Amino acid sequence: MESSSPDAAPGDDEHRHLLRDLALIYLTLAHGTDEDLTDEEVDTIAEELHEWQEEVRQESVLSAIKGALALYEREDALDQVNAAIRSVRNEISVEDRQLILDDLVEIAMADGRYMHEESTFIGELADAWDVSADEGEGDARGHWASGAWTVLQNEGPAESWTPVHDLALIYLTLAYETDHDLDEEEVEAITAKISEWIPGVEDDDVIGVVREVMETYVQGPRRRVFAEAVDAVGEVVPQRQHGALLADLRYVAEADGVILDAERRMIRDLADAWGLPAEET
Repeated sequence: MESSSPDAAPGDDEHRHLLRDLALIYLTLAHGTDEDLTDEEVDTIAEELHEWQEEVRQESVLSAIKGALALYEREDALDQVNAAIRSVRNEISVEDRQLILDDLVEIAMADGRYMHEESTFIGELADAWDVSADEGEGDARGHWASGAWTVLQNEGPAESWTPVHDLALIYLTLAYETDHDLDEEEVEAITAKISEWIPGVEDDDVIGVVREVMETYVQGPRRRVFAEAVDAVGEVVPQRQHGALLADLRYVAEADGVILDAERRMIRDLADAWGLPAEET
């Protein structure tokens, strides 16, 4: 993500350690959360580093990545990561720290998944960097100020209907409406996927959300409630995360061992509603 500050781009030498610190944080997210580092994640890390310093030479970015890898492989790697986090906090404005969190979301999604551990890591960084939903102005605030992430990652189920409930309703509709059957595996799949959207929440609380949604579902009118949920999720979840939603839907659809034509059609309809191309379904 390009810096929001016009004078935040001094020469390569001045930014060499900053790029290395960013690379180390990006690498920790990409590899440390699942012990896997894909080519897509490496490419995304390099792209994000370039966007932070447009004038930097390719060698400087490569040097930053190599330096970060060397630190990551040390016995005191955790200390090095924490030092990088503190350094970035001290050198970067709060607006740019918000943009770094957006970079991390891009990296987390590079392999097509958005994992609980990745979401937790990003949330902990937001706390460490004092990034909150009411700071910054306009687009510079990023996702962390839009309300989407703070709602989807709240510390427990809200007292009223939330986007988390909308997600659960969509998953439930897919699982039941297409074959009028809801088995234990599908309920477990729905609960597991909802848990990934609200990291840190107790299982009982997630089950409580699913139970509330089931009660609403049986009361109807289903079609209107479902349409409202689709619209709400499309608005509150950033576009880059819509692919993750579809991956969740496929996971739920396959939970009972078979994915039906009706389920495929519903997933395609949702992709269309959320503005995703056909190849992503």
